[in-house]
Parts: sequence; C-alpha cells; structure tokens
Amino acid sequence: MRDKPYMEHKTALTPGEQLRVAVAVILDGFDQHKVAALMGVNMGRVNTAVKRVLHAIDPENNPDPNADEPQAS
Repeated sequence: MRDKPYMEHKTALTPGEQLRVAVAVILDGFDQHKVAALMGVNMGRVNTAVKRVLHAIDPENNPDPNADEPQAS
C-alpha cells in the first residue's frame, strides 16, 4: 500500500484553472468527467466552471450559476 494517494483531490479550482477547464470542455470537446479526473476535482467543480465561463461570455442566454434561484425567461 502507498503512503500517499496517487493524486491529491482538490476542493476548488483557481480562476485560471476554471478557465482552462472550460476551454477544454467547450472548445476542445473533452468530457467533463475526464477533465475532472485529470484536474483532481469532482465533476461538479468542472460543471460550475463551465457555467461561469458561459455566463461571462453570453449572460443573456446563460443564467448566473451563483444565483440562488433560476431566473425567469
């Protein structure tokens, strides 16, 4: 048995990592679960990063992922 796990799991992504993750998913077509495994985070972190970048690019068509409730159309 190893003393340390193969990859440390992170609890958050830095803003730069969030942008890289979103580019990998949106532009390069990587699956979110594969990016999450490579970055050492859960898929929810990747999904939130993608939503944040999409909202920053086009707020009219992408709701704010930090909003408490979904916005009415």
